[in-house]
Amino acid sequence: MSVIALLFAIIVAMAPAKAAPAEDPVELAAMLVQDGHWDRARSVLVSIDESSPGINRVRLNATRGLLALFDQDPGLAMRRFRAAREAAEQVKEPEPKPEVIALYMARAHMMAEEPAEALEALGRAGAVADESVVGWRIRTNALRKTGALSEAWTSSVSGRSRFPDAGSLVRAHVDLAMEMNLLKDAVDTTLGRVEHPDCTADEARDLALRFRAAGALEDAYHLLEAGVLRFPNDLRIRVANAALALELNKPAQGARQLQIAAEADIVYAIEAAEAYRRAGALHQALYMNRIAADGPEKLRQRLGLLLESESFEEARSLESRFARMGIEDDQIRYGLAYAHFRQGQTDRAETLLNRIQDSSVFAQSIGLREAIAECRETPCF
Repeated sequence: MSVIALLFAIIVAMAPAKAAPAEDPVELAAMLVQDGHWDRARSVLVSIDESSPGINRVRLNATRGLLALFDQDPGLAMRRFRAAREAAEQVKEPEPKPEVIALYMARAHMMAEEPAEALEALGRAGAVADESVVGWRIRTNALRKTGALSEAWTSSVSGRSRFPDAGSLVRAHVDLAMEMNLLKDAVDTTLGRVEHPDCTADEARDLALRFRAAGALEDAYHLLEAGVLRFPNDLRIRVANAALALELNKPAQGARQLQIAAEADIVYAIEAAEAYRRAGALHQALYMNRIAADGPEKLRQRLGLLLESESFEEARSLESRFARMGIEDDQIRYGLAYAHFRQGQTDRAETLLNRIQDSSVFAQSIGLREAIAECRETPCF
């Protein structure tokens, strides 16, 4: 390299770089909202002076409106979107366009339980609504809520035809089908979604629990079973299935699901033990209680299980553990007194009964007191 060329290279390297243009805070906030970084977007929006020259007031107010929707404040959202619409009327090529703002407004009206107004806003959104999943979801739900069920059905079919993989349209369709008493269609639609590769465990659980809310408990139970098969490692859907089994008086099925859950997280062990107790499987109930985390709840449950299984010697041996934990409870005293009585320890049983202060437990204990008195006159053991 020549001396002149080398000198030129050094000068270029030493020259200060051009300053990068400052990032537009409105565009930054809009991008953060789009990416779901709501708190960061909020901090950027707070710093923006709307009166500053060059501010895109259309996007600023639209972004603030979307943040209000996230905050579940439809009234504020609508005020922001109106401000965005008014600002859009003052510029030649507004961004976002008025049709997009109208779609945002439709979302706010639905959140405010104003379906008729949401439909009007969708009309202003035009093709933008037709080309988005959100538009079809709002249209179907709004028509359903205004009682136009036939039109809602047509909207649902059209929307799902255009966007067959959209989970939110499936949820809207299931709600509509159940309202129209088309339960088989709702079940079939849900099963189809559960098997879809895009479906998540939370979505499958949410869909099944819609049936529970509608009173279709058996359908909800079977759909949760399908969800468990599809997502065997998800504890939330397994526990929801167990809860519904118990609600349907199927304690054995619920217990099995809770045991599997407890093997992954022992927080469910107490519930599994109770479910097995309800099923009459005291052996399994005691096992699940044994693996539960130590604490007063475990000890109380164990005493009840031992009494129910007539393991009185082991039950009365828990007295010292209750004392170490400092658990003072009249129901516990009554349970321990019964265990002592069944083991022939009537003096200790009576001592515990005499400490009972609660009137309802005292009334419950009268029969045991009478039995102790009879055994003193005529030995029972």
